[in-house]
Amino acid sequence: MQHRREIDGLRAVAVVPVILFHSGHPWFSGGFVGVDVFFVISGYLITSLILEELSEGRFSIINFYRRRIQRIIPAMVFVLLITSTAALWLMHSAQLEVYSRDLISALLFYPNIHFWLKKTDYFSGLSEDMPLLHMWSLGVEEQYYLFAPVILFAIWRWNRAGLLFWIIAFLLMSFAVSEVGWRFDPQANFYLLPSRVWELSAGALCAFYLRNGKFGDNDILAVLGFALILLAVFVFDRSTPSPSIFILVPVVGTVMIILYATPSTVTGRVLAFWPVMAVGLISYSAYLWHQPILAFSRIYLRETDVAHLAPAVLVLSLVLAMFSWRFVEQPFRKKNASAASVFIPFFVVMAVFVSGAVWLKEQRGLPWASAEELAGIEIWKAAQRPPGFGCMTEALSHPVENCLSEAGKSPDVILWGDSHAASIYSGLKAATDRIGLNLYAAMAGGCPPVNGVAAANGDYAECPNFNDAMLSYIERSGAKAVVLSAHWALYTEGFRFISDDGVRDLGGKVPYDVISGRGDGGRVERLTQAYGQQVRRLLEKGLKVILVYQIPIPGWDAPYRVLELKSAGALRETAGIDHAAYLRWAGRTNEVLNRIDGEGLFRLRPDQILCAEAQESLCAFYDSGEILFFDSNHLSVDGASRLSSSFEQILGSIFQTDAVQ
Repeated sequence: MQHRREIDGLRAVAVVPVILFHSGHPWFSGGFVGVDVFFVISGYLITSLILEELSEGRFSIINFYRRRIQRIIPAMVFVLLITSTAALWLMHSAQLEVYSRDLISALLFYPNIHFWLKKTDYFSGLSEDMPLLHMWSLGVEEQYYLFAPVILFAIWRWNRAGLLFWIIAFLLMSFAVSEVGWRFDPQANFYLLPSRVWELSAGALCAFYLRNGKFGDNDILAVLGFALILLAVFVFDRSTPSPSIFILVPVVGTVMIILYATPSTVTGRVLAFWPVMAVGLISYSAYLWHQPILAFSRIYLRETDVAHLAPAVLVLSLVLAMFSWRFVEQPFRKKNASAASVFIPFFVVMAVFVSGAVWLKEQRGLPWASAEELAGIEIWKAAQRPPGFGCMTEALSHPVENCLSEAGKSPDVILWGDSHAASIYSGLKAATDRIGLNLYAAMAGGCPPVNGVAAANGDYAECPNFNDAMLSYIERSGAKAVVLSAHWALYTEGFRFISDDGVRDLGGKVPYDVISGRGDGGRVERLTQAYGQQVRRLLEKGLKVILVYQIPIPGWDAPYRVLELKSAGALRETAGIDHAAYLRWAGRTNEVLNRIDGEGLFRLRPDQILCAEAQESLCAFYDSGEILFFDSNHLSVDGASRLSSSFEQILGSIFQTDAVQ
């Protein structure tokens, strides 16, 4: 196959926008389409190579896979080795556990499937500190390489005249999948091969037509193709469905360049200009390097917005890419290597690296911290683990054993909610014990205490049944008061906390909705109405309701963050997150809860307790020697105790007892 320098230049046009998009550069809001350009190029090159060898009668699937291994694996393994070393240095044990799973998926060629199953939102700020997120696209290509040669070989052998028909058929079927997919399951649509095949097939069509001499020089169409790619890079943004009909813009642009940008055209000469071509030659390595650089910069600098580092990240990615291209990629591209000399080392290396990833999963990380300090965190966590976690249940029969303060007696107070409710349990129980009230607690992870509400993506399917069972128990229990507590803002906003100073609570986008309304617009309005209806439903039954507002979670894994601050000599009497950042996330939810009204409703605002003016507008996760959060979003025993006196005052008012002041 004849080498085309302009295709090398086209790779540069693909990789630079991707790097700048991930850096957060505002001009490159659609830079993610660089990956779509790569897919078209891959489809073109792979199909051209296979068709040429098939026509000459020398195609071998074994040799095809050998060349793919030589092309992809050495640089990938080298970058993963360096990345894993950095992870061991910069990540603590919880982060390493997540990273190691990502690493295993990359090594076993299913990172796209892995991130889909994790419900990782590629366009969410929550995913920006994941060093291996970019490996998803390699997963798509690797899976394509697994199937494409077999399918092309079968068509060539049994239906050669129908080759064009089949390429177009695969393209149209995949395009239809993507058009349906982005509307109903955007993450599956984004990550999985079936909705990406049409982009690779577009490249395959180029290979078919150029092989048959159907196209030639055309400066106007080549320039138009280049303009379409730039249009997508600068106009598209994170809200653009991908892949979808919109992605036809960069895909068609890439097709036009492949077909019409020959060395005799202006576009062809620009793309073949040696600096552009040089960046294209190292584009694979540059793509491998850029995301780990960005992710570890965010982790090390504790910054979410690293757009100001975009030029430095681009330069560093290219410098490292030049090194790995020259000393890793090139030496392993020996054309005369035997299959055995490639496959045997490949399987050995993969086995060693997967074993290493499993080992990494068990490491404590943060080698700059002493063993005593890390052991101290584990001892602290054992003592500060929220006791309410023991009453996390999906039970449909109540009361659950050991979750009723005084067994055999009717409860006076019932705590109902999700894991955030579980984290306040010890503070509430201390208050009920002092007053002499019988407390029952039952919580289910990811289940807001609102009947008729569930995760819109089908997760936490047990929530409706659990909540129905809880409501039924409350009605017959004889309790006088119900405490409702939950991760309210997560359910309302659909994403976890991210603040401007780099704080984030890791997790994918999980919007909730009322069960009868899923799939259409107005989700937030329906959900917030459901909050109010739930409170009124309980009030109408003669119950007193204590509504606990959103807890101002830190996002940091608090004990590890305190250790980092202490090691850096930056730990003050109070450490926390910016109160204004918390309000940007939870403000709308708090306003919704403020609008709920009714006789017998009492409110408890954790932010008014943890976000005091005396703390310089901070919401504390550490104060006066106490770490107030067990992890990134659940109160510790010490943290829950900060709410206890407020509970005591409210319960004292409800039960007409003298609360201890």
